Amino acid sequence: MNNKNKRIMWGIGILLVLGIIGNTMKPTEATETPTTPTETTTKTKYPDRTQAYVIAKQFAQRKLGSANFGWGDDGFQDYGNGNYMVTGVADIPGKRYRWTVEIQYNGGEWSAIDNWTLKGYTDM
Repeated sequence: MNNKNKRIMWGIGILLVLGIIGNTMKPTEATETPTTPTETTTKTKYPDRTQAYVIAKQFAQRKLGSANFGWGDDGFQDYGNGNYMVTGVADIPGKRYRWTVEIQYNGGEWSAIDNWTLKGYTDM
């Protein structure tokens, strides 16, 4: 091997060594791992005023039977988290009842009365 070839081989060797050293000293990219799990929050959609009235009226009908129920509520309170108080009127021949129903929505299809809890009922 002549001098020229030795220098070329020596140069390639140095470049390889520098490449290997340079590659091992290259800073690695930091990948952040979350320290807390990512939360997926879904807001529960609660029934609206009309839907709560429909269910409250069904509970009142169970108590008052075949009374003539007026349309619409006389009073409504949304306590949040699916809790409602609804007041309405019902007429039975010779008597008018003012009823109040407290209900709680438990999730699922709003129109299924089994998805609700009757928390209180009064009539006068």
